[in-house]
Amino acid sequence: MSIFSKFLQPSQDPGLPEIKTEAEAFMVILYAVVTADQALFDSELDALIAVCKARGQFQDIDVEVQLDRVMEISADANGAVNLIRPAAARLTESHREAVFITALDLVLADGYIHNEEAVLLQELEQVLKIKPELADKARDIMKRKYL
Repeated sequence: MSIFSKFLQPSQDPGLPEIKTEAEAFMVILYAVVTADQALFDSELDALIAVCKARGQFQDIDVEVQLDRVMEISADANGAVNLIRPAAARLTESHREAVFITALDLVLADGYIHNEEAVLLQELEQVLKIKPELADKARDIMKRKYL
């Protein structure tokens, strides 16, 4: 690590817990999405775990242990939604697109979008800098898949 490495890292509110890795950032965003409606069902938790286990970036990570950490730092931040901006800053462009599409998939899986989920998805689209064409295409595909 060089003397300048600290300055090259994404900045984060000093009052928020640190998001240490890109995989953790990915999971924080998905956790924020599934808890946006102030409820967390076992089916949502199972889907979140399954999605993460299927992704290559979680290959050498114990997903359940990582989820425990995400839940802990989310509580420390007074909700995962407060960690979306610092989490987004840790993601590469390709992972930003992947997490947006995955978040949309998780939200629509129950066939209903709560108002809180819709607001969070709009914020995610902006924070992750998702191109409007990609967002529209992803929404169309997910609507046909679930609705």
